[in-house]
Amino acid sequence: MFLILYGTGLKGRSDLAALRASIGGVSSQILYAGPSSLLGLDQVNLSLPRIMMGRGLVDIVISGDGKMANTVQVSVGPVTASAMQ
Repeated sequence: MFLILYGTGLKGRSDLAALRASIGGVSSQILYAGPSSLLGLDQVNLSLPRIMMGRGLVDIVISGDGKMANTVQVSVGPVTASAMQ
């Protein structure tokens, strides 16, 4: 499962390895962070750890180069049979 976020200011980072992300306090792998196909927006693709399934409302924290982005929240529902098809 993946989570795609849009924001601004991410393409100015020094290196992808300098970014860190956590979802609900659990470390998440950042697969991509940079310009999106939408003018003026940056995109972050996160791997959503399976342990998050069904956790409900969780905080997403992204930081890099000594700066922390605004914390956002998402609601993570359970995996259903129809979602697996």
